[in-house]
Amino acid sequence: MKKIIILFLLILVYVRCSTYEEEKHLVYDKNENTKVLTLTSGARVEKTDNQYVYLGDLVLSDKQLQGLDQYGDVFAFKNKPRYKGVFKPEYGIVPLGLPLESGKQLEDFYGTKVVALPQGTHWAMVRFTFDSNLNTLQIAAIQQAMNELEELTNVRFYNATGEPTGNPSLGVNYNYITFYSSNVNNSQIGSVGGQQIINLVSFNSKTIMHEILHALGLFHEQSRPDRDAYIDVNVANIANENRHNFDRVTQNYLTLGAFDFNSIMLYDSYAFSINGEPTLTKKNGSVFFDNNQLSELDRSYVNTYYIPYKRNPSGTRILIDNQVYKSDNSLMTQLERDNLERKLNGEPPIWDGTGKPPMQ
Repeated sequence: MKKIIILFLLILVYVRCSTYEEEKHLVYDKNENTKVLTLTSGARVEKTDNQYVYLGDLVLSDKQLQGLDQYGDVFAFKNKPRYKGVFKPEYGIVPLGLPLESGKQLEDFYGTKVVALPQGTHWAMVRFTFDSNLNTLQIAAIQQAMNELEELTNVRFYNATGEPTGNPSLGVNYNYITFYSSNVNNSQIGSVGGQQIINLVSFNSKTIMHEILHALGLFHEQSRPDRDAYIDVNVANIANENRHNFDRVTQNYLTLGAFDFNSIMLYDSYAFSINGEPTLTKKNGSVFFDNNQLSELDRSYVNTYYIPYKRNPSGTRILIDNQVYKSDNSLMTQLERDNLERKLNGEPPIWDGTGKPPMQ
């Protein structure tokens, strides 16, 4: 018991030991091979060795780079519809009732949290592995962050470390995340197919959750298309080679909620500052700082787009967790949860005894 307590305390010390200034330096550190490139579309990315990084910490897949180059949009794949607008909770939670018909536009804006929602970019369960270069404390810190996400949202993780990465007999490669100890913090945006890497140098819950949420489909909060109505970007305090990190996402997004100064996906006011002066300020000139916890709107995004699937090795039935959140972060009743699972399995709902009985 004493050993367990000591290990827990060591984990807490490890997670919290980085100072604010050290962490900011590590998050945005660049090596000497980094170049800023302007693509055909006018979008700007950083090229480091063989990686292309967008908006500070989003590593682009080949297909995403092609879309950004040709259309200025990481999800503008050939013959795929584009979307912009607002996601309403009444549409239901994924994969039920999403308005994804070709050409569909959702125009009644009521504020935004910028998210990615082309078909195929979201996960069912998030399959993941730990790279062998991670130590015990780093693994514990990642697990702690995932536990917090599972407790507060509908996302569910499955540890596939040491398991096959595909099924050769079916010609299938599994989609999964590998956590890797690196010299930078970055991730890919959405599920890109096959293996994707989350690189970490800062092993605190805030940074880990931030990078995981990118993989779940969230862009940075300051990337929303109408952010200029809420904040000012003070470009004089940002080096030329870093200004592209403050570009906006203006197409192939859906939105949820209002501008969120409490979001774990929001840069703080001094991100990328070259002179100690704020790079981002509210319209009244005041500053804001890092958020270390999920905001209600961060949670609402995940709870709108994800279902808490349970692994079922038999594959005979789709199973979901007993704890299911609604878009407003309230918990479903047992009947609501049971009827959601039945709907996922193509079964009629359970009648609650009121109104007209459902058709069998």
